[in-house]
Amino acid sequence: MKKKLFLLHGWIGTQLGLLFFVICFSGTISTVSHELDWLIQSDYRATPQSTYVSRNVISNNFAKTYPKAKITYWIRHDEPYLCDLLYKEEDKKLSFVFANPYTGEIQGETSLTAQLYLRDLHYYLFIPFQVGNYIVLFFGFLILIVEEIFCTRCKKWNE
Repeated sequence: MKKKLFLLHGWIGTQLGLLFFVICFSGTISTVSHELDWLIQSDYRATPQSTYVSRNVISNNFAKTYPKAKITYWIRHDEPYLCDLLYKEEDKKLSFVFANPYTGEIQGETSLTAQLYLRDLHYYLFIPFQVGNYIVLFFGFLILIVEEIFCTRCKKWNE
């Protein structure tokens, strides 16, 4: 019986360890996800200039390029080498449009970005109905507990 319990313990530990690795790794890679998008999608690149164009110019260019679509969300990045990311909704389908913040030009469109993919993987593991959110939350609390225990021991060792 002890041998079976030990094997069960090892199997569960391995599965949870892999899941924990995916959560931590996706969160770590998410920190450079804009740079990954910049590398992968040339349409996402902007050449930094001294002044930004008016958002009205970008909106007008968007309306000319996609007359039946609407902008549901707009992201202007802090990084000067990235285009604005416009969330485009058309016929109940979501896609992402790259707009150059310096020229107002619509440079391209995609249905998926590395940043959004990694964020969704890290937030909820692509599991529907918020089950993934609770799993990630549980692992977050585990990290806090382990860190508190480890930091307490480190403080005792340093005294």
